Amino acid sequence: QSSNVYVGTGQVGAELCASTAACPGDVLLRESAFAFAANERDEDDESELPSIVQLALNALEAEERAAAAAAAAGSSEGVPNAKVGRGLEDLTTESDATDENVALFAVGARAIASRRSARRSKCAESDALAALKRAHCNAFSVKRLLLDDVSAAMERELRELAADDEGEWEEVVAAVGQEHTFGLALYLTASAANHSCSPNAHATFADGSDIAITFRATRPIEADEPITISYGPVVGVDGDATQRRLGLNFDCLCPCCAIKEGSAKSKTIGCMDVDDEATAAKFIDSVIVRGSESGAYTAEEALVACRSAPPNIMGTYTFGRACVDTALQTVPIPEGVAAGFQQLAIMSLERRSCTEGVAMAYEIIRLLLLSEQTTHAQNQIDHARHILKIHHGCPIPYELLLKRCEQ
Repeated sequence: QSSNVYVGTGQVGAELCASTAACPGDVLLRESAFAFAANERDEDDESELPSIVQLALNALEAEERAAAAAAAAGSSEGVPNAKVGRGLEDLTTESDATDENVALFAVGARAIASRRSARRSKCAESDALAALKRAHCNAFSVKRLLLDDVSAAMERELRELAADDEGEWEEVVAAVGQEHTFGLALYLTASAANHSCSPNAHATFADGSDIAITFRATRPIEADEPITISYGPVVGVDGDATQRRLGLNFDCLCPCCAIKEGSAKSKTIGCMDVDDEATAAKFIDSVIVRGSESGAYTAEEALVACRSAPPNIMGTYTFGRACVDTALQTVPIPEGVAAGFQQLAIMSLERRSCTEGVAMAYEIIRLLLLSEQTTHAQNQIDHARHILKIHHGCPIPYELLLKRCEQ
């Protein structure tokens, strides 16, 4: 299942790399969970462990089963205790725990050691602590889109709108892209993928008992190139580096953050040109942010100014993101102006030479559902389908919504 990747030694520990060149949409890795713990807990049941502690306990038990299976296979081949692939001890451990985690680790390690001893599986508290730190540092939040809820709500709202009833269409639109986190999982190979604010791969989780994770390339990847995913939201080059620590006790060293810190060696990040993004940020600040605050621009005048923006600015991530935020902001603006900014956001997406993140596909769908304008609607729908296919494969999420947009 991992034939398109390998775990090598990077600048800081192990890192996941592509063993062959990959194109957008190619499956890089599909791996079953080594251990899993559900989020649902009975708060009144004191015997239940926190999800992360339960995950570490389940990982130790999975390791014990794997060792027994390897020993059995080795003994049949005359090689006792043969080890195959990565194990729990190969995962990165958390070196510096925060004050909040010190108590969790101490109590959790004692609970794990106690549970293991009760099951006649020897486990020193130090080993339990090491497993808990590895679980805490490497756990994936297993998420799935709320597709059924959104589709059902959409159908209900369409019926109410057709009957001239007052519906909650905006709530349905806002639900597009929302996810449900239902557990934590450990993956021995996928855990070697490092974080980037401009990742080259996207992770999805399959239904089924094995809780399989799949990495797909979101842009061209060369052989031996590190595979990166986002540990949190994917951000642009104008974000705050302190927000990119993501609560995981590390400073991000990806190209986006390097540019923010002034240490970048390249002038491009994926399809983003650093100079153009910086110019766009200044344009947006003067026209939309400060312009509205000072009263220099009305909403209509800001829209006119944005429509006249140079092509290199209009094609930036920063410009498109600002148009989306303006169109969907809580401060009321005329419907025609909102639709105009929505159209500009779509035009910005269409100008980009590479595929944007899956979050942008959700923005396209929201804009299509909220906008009364139908110009270039089919191109927008096709663009959303293309992005979702690259990130999720087939079938794509929100196909019903896109068909409704076509209708």
